[in-house]
Amino acid sequence: MTNSDVFGGASRYKQYDDAAAPAPEREVEREQTFVADGEVSPETTPDSVPGEPEDMTPPARTQTAPQAEETNPFLVDDPFRIFPDEFVEATPADRNDVAEEVTRRPEGNPVSGQIVTAEDAALVRQATQSRSAWKAFLAKFGVGTGPSKAELAARQAQQAQDETTIRQQTWTRAVNIGVLNAKGGAGVTPGALLAGGILADVRGGGVGVLELTQSPGSLAFRAEGRPRRGLGELLEQATFIESAGNLAGYTAPQTSHAAVIGSVAARNQLSVKDVATVRAIVDTYYQVTVSDMDSNLGSAMSLASQRSMDAAIIPCTATNQSLARATETVAHLRDSAPHLFTRSEEPNPVVIVLGHDGAPEDDDVAAAAVQVLRRETNDLVQIVECGYDPIFNASSEITLANALPATRAAWTRALAIVVAHINDGTPVTFTEGEQR
Repeated sequence: MTNSDVFGGASRYKQYDDAAAPAPEREVEREQTFVADGEVSPETTPDSVPGEPEDMTPPARTQTAPQAEETNPFLVDDPFRIFPDEFVEATPADRNDVAEEVTRRPEGNPVSGQIVTAEDAALVRQATQSRSAWKAFLAKFGVGTGPSKAELAARQAQQAQDETTIRQQTWTRAVNIGVLNAKGGAGVTPGALLAGGILADVRGGGVGVLELTQSPGSLAFRAEGRPRRGLGELLEQATFIESAGNLAGYTAPQTSHAAVIGSVAARNQLSVKDVATVRAIVDTYYQVTVSDMDSNLGSAMSLASQRSMDAAIIPCTATNQSLARATETVAHLRDSAPHLFTRSEEPNPVVIVLGHDGAPEDDDVAAAAVQVLRRETNDLVQIVECGYDPIFNASSEITLANALPATRAAWTRALAIVVAHINDGTPVTFTEGEQR
């Protein structure tokens, strides 16, 4: 199967008209997902719906393997427990999901209009009806749908474990995590600030957040503080940076202990050589850097940045266009940064963070988004869902302390995945002509 076949959803968004007739509804096997406090997760659905409202006899519970609970206490394995979803992690499947079998189409078959197909919509409607019926059924008895104290404790333990992973991970060189998406306005800049803030807060500093966009971006204006010097001035004085103290004069220190290097005034467009120069400087003084990257993935400057990444986080929202561009980004990275996709037995250091920006969403698209992303990326990446947080839409400074707890938990999960799977043996590479 070729890349164009695997990632066909990105191109289908533009190439086809509205969809074919919905496929017949089929029973959907429950998806194992990672959930935290919030509303009901689209992925956490009962297996069946009571046939009549007066039918009070619950169906038989499905037994799951004990090892699933031992490896992740957040896996939902009980159709009677309907939990909210401030964030959901969908891991690559190692089982034959009915939904996946229905929606995976043979090569060459015609497809319906958009990345979320008519088949996806039919499956989502079935799941939504099932979930709504169970909520109404439980509400008759005054039964709440939130997590128990034990489940909340398990989720807190998972977040603590993720933070331990982030804190204790070490490498024999400086590493870089790129935050990028082929679609502008997908939350890349806020995501880079959150990622850098969490890393610095958990690790106690030693983290830089860089603006690697061809033209001046908004990183410095969304960060805390108003520094006098930034990226443009740093490049002008690059040959004079000989200590951490020198470098600090071009940063915006954050309350999280991250250091942001963005554009504070007009500057020249970044070149490939500029990327190599700034990376050589910051890699000397920071253990980890997070790059706020350009949406023009095909530019020479952007390609050089992608080659030098050790991990990637791709923020997107639950719309057809954003989902299509996220899968397009993954397909592009397979060519531009193949070193990110070398793992077969464990996750690659690439995560899609599926967020919600507060704008109106199509119910079918939002509910099917995780399943569609898994299918269209061929399970090559991890997917973490993050609930709506006003911090992504506000025009004010982004401070880690102002992020909602669930937002921090979701991005901590994403960061724990990527830092744990960075390939220590793949160093930053620039061609001879790109060197500083």
